[in-house]
Amino acid sequence: MQTSPEGKLRRIFHRLQRLARDANIALDDRGTIELLKNALAGPLTRSVIQLPGYDVSADPGWTFKKWEKEARAQHLKWKTGMQYTKPIDQ
Repeated sequence: MQTSPEGKLRRIFHRLQRLARDANIALDDRGTIELLKNALAGPLTRSVIQLPGYDVSADPGWTFKKWEKEARAQHLKWKTGMQYTKPIDQ
């Protein structure tokens, strides 16, 4: 049985939350956020980083919850757009 993209995304967030808790590391720790960025699919991470409100130089950067919210929103936009993608005729 294959896991849906939504299920994979949910699992990534859940696992990172559990790992941070078990390691007694703050969820918003810079290292945790970097793990999250690398755990997400590359195109999803890039689409979040390219959002107008994302400031790469901000310190501190976005919280884990903000990353989760924006990644879910970007994934939903991608999923919705895929409904209107037609296969290329060969």
